[in-house]
Amino acid sequence: MSNRVFILEPVKFSLQGVESFGELLYVFGKGSRRCSVFDQHFGEVVIEQLETYDYDPGKDFLLVTGKVVALSVSVASIAAAYGQIRLLLFSANLQKYIPRTIGEGLE
Repeated sequence: MSNRVFILEPVKFSLQGVESFGELLYVFGKGSRRCSVFDQHFGEVVIEQLETYDYDPGKDFLLVTGKVVALSVSVASIAAAYGQIRLLLFSANLQKYIPRTIGEGLE
C-alpha cells in the first residue's frame, strides 16, 4: 500500500504539493454527517472513519489544516489509538509541506 494523506474535511484553498506525499482522502467528505467536535465521541468517530480506509499509522499522513478543535481532537485520538501519527505541516517560509511524526518510531 502506498502512502495516503488524510484530510479531515474539504478545504477551500489549493492543496498543490500535498499529492506528492500520497493519495488524498477525506475523513469526512463534502456533505457527510458527523457529530460535533464537542461531542465526547468525536475522536472515536474519526478513528472509525480511518479504519474504513485501513489506516496505516506507519505510512499514512494527516494533513494539518482546517478547524483547530477538530484537528486537535483528531491528532490526540489517533496518537492515543495507534501510538503514533504522521503529520504534514505547511511551512510558509519554505512554501512546502514538511512531514513530522509524533510517537513511536519517530522519523
